[in-house]
Amino acid sequence: MHKNTYYISLAFFISIQLFFSSCISGKYAVVEISTDYGEMTVALNEESKGLNDFFLNNIKSGMYDSSLFHRSIKDFVIQGGERAQVGDSNTVTYNTLIKDEPNNNINKRGAIALANVNRDSSNAINGPGFYIVTGRKFSSTELGQIESYFGITYDEEQRGVYIETGGMPHLDGKFTVIGEVSS
Repeated sequence: MHKNTYYISLAFFISIQLFFSSCISGKYAVVEISTDYGEMTVALNEESKGLNDFFLNNIKSGMYDSSLFHRSIKDFVIQGGERAQVGDSNTVTYNTLIKDEPNNNINKRGAIALANVNRDSSNAINGPGFYIVTGRKFSSTELGQIESYFGITYDEEQRGVYIETGGMPHLDGKFTVIGEVSS
């Protein structure tokens, strides 16, 4: 047990160091995610500071310690971080929720976003759960169909990202992207 406490304390210390050094380099914060399969570095963006603070506070409080990636769908997302409590009527309750902060960041491969609890995109509410886009590449024709169906317009740079790198364009505008996996 002492070893786990030391590990958590050490991880917290490293996160604080990364946070302050990342502010200097123009990023909002940098977070290390450790799993049984390896580690990821996530750079949080400048937009949606309220959601980023919510995510960072969940990290600092230990909410994600020993939590699972409970959803993994090839060419879509991996999702984790939810520690909801199920009540007697099988309803799910969360200790903390936060209102969505829409931005123009796209759900490209490697994007990280908070998962919505209330999926009404006009008044979305986020819980502690998050997802990382694994996605797939899209053709120009497919993107045109997505734009037409969802009423989205991508600029050339965004189209290039979905064609060359991939992602999940149908999630754009429904979930707030707070950062991306940088390594």
